[in-house]
This record gives sequence, C-alpha cells and structure tokens, in this order.
Amino acid sequence: GPLVRTSEEVADALTDLDALRETYAPQRAAFMERFAPLDDGRAAARVVDGFFGPAGS
Repeated sequence: GPLVRTSEEVADALTDLDALRETYAPQRAAFMERFAPLDDGRAAARVVDGFFGPAGS
C-alpha cells in the first residue's frame, strides 16, 4: 500500500479503499504467492488432518 507519514495522509489514503485495493492488487498477489501460498482458508483442517489423520480414516 501507500507509504504515509502523517495522520492526515492515513486518512486520505483510507478514503477510497476500493481504489487502493485495485492499485495494489498485483503487489498483494505477489506477496501472497511468495509468503503465504497455503493461505487458502484450510490451514486448520490441514493441521487437524495431520494430527488425527484425514477425516473418515
């Protein structure tokens, strides 16, 4: 996202979150691919499956 240094700049940056989301979408996607490739909403299920075995086993 944008680099801001003052409260006023923060407030200005937050006035249009949709535009920020669109502007920084490629950078966010690259970050997620590099640092959180398994962040798919199933992390807890993988932990449980790893500990207890797959469901239905």
